[in-house]
Amino acid sequence: MSPAFRDYTPILDLAPGPLTVSPQGVGTAVDFLAGAWLPMPATRASGIDDAIVHRMLTSAIIAALIGARLAYVANHLGDYIVEATHRGAGHG
Repeated sequence: MSPAFRDYTPILDLAPGPLTVSPQGVGTAVDFLAGAWLPMPATRASGIDDAIVHRMLTSAIIAALIGARLAYVANHLGDYIVEATHRGAGHG
């Protein structure tokens, strides 16, 4: 089985209200922010406008979120098919 299709259950989930926050989600956000912040001095030194870098980073985060969702759906495709089958048969 491909490592991308392994089942993963987080050890800890924090639920401040209706939102659930997992440690890997926090780590991903911190990693993305660090990856956005660290190259800024180099891009400025190269004469690249901050607005261009911010547009690129915005596109990257949107693409990453869409890709993550597509990977999740591909990994749980059987669940979606079962749900659609039950709805089509009048079970919910």
